[in-house]
Amino acid sequence: MTFSAIYYDEDGDRASAYQLQISTSSGFDSIVLDSGKKSTNVASGTRSDQYYYDGSSLLSNSGTTYYWRIRFYDTDDMEGEWSSNGIFYDSLAPSSILFEGVQMEGIKVN
Repeated sequence: MTFSAIYYDEDGDRASAYQLQISTSSGFDSIVLDSGKKSTNVASGTRSDQYYYDGSSLLSNSGTTYYWRIRFYDTDDMEGEWSSNGIFYDSLAPSSILFEGVQMEGIKVN
């Protein structure tokens, strides 16, 4: 999963860090991920690189709505405001796939 945002600084400073949060509530009362302050390099007025998250600590409940937000820190280490909330959904239920009558060579299926 990737996240990105457009960074703007009224003084024109570059962003030197970002912080990403993911929650199951729009008010961020139940945060399931807080990246902490991570290094980046983004010019004011441009879109950030894509920040990757593998989803390992998210809940595995199908149909869960997640909210995310991001903020940047400028080169003077001034903390910016949180972005408006983004939303994504967990729509895949954990499941097992049953193959009957399929012959595969060199593939191990647990």
